[in-house]
Amino acid sequence: MIGFDRQQRRRRFVRGVLVGLVAAGTMATCMAPPKARAEPFATASAGQVIVTLRTDQGPCVGRARLATFATVGSSDPPVPGCWVLDGDQISVSWLDGERGNIPVADLVKVRGS
Repeated sequence: MIGFDRQQRRRRFVRGVLVGLVAAGTMATCMAPPKARAEPFATASAGQVIVTLRTDQGPCVGRARLATFATVGSSDPPVPGCWVLDGDQISVSWLDGERGNIPVADLVKVRGS
């Protein structure tokens, strides 16, 4: 029949493309790195201020990790920052332009981390 072979080839081609796309999507999903669990692992507090050190990188670069600065009872959102271990202290650069140091001895490990 005239045209029958052309339709059959087109169907096979479309089926092959769809199977290829599904296979490629499945492989890409399997090869994606696992999502990091963004968990706090230590806190330090002084008066009404709580600093939380997290294990995720957030907006920080290199070996720096995310920190947050919050005031108890305040409706202001926590101020993000980046921290690194520097000898016996934690050096934190806050994204509002401030900088601070926290002695490692003042840190309290978060349960389950």
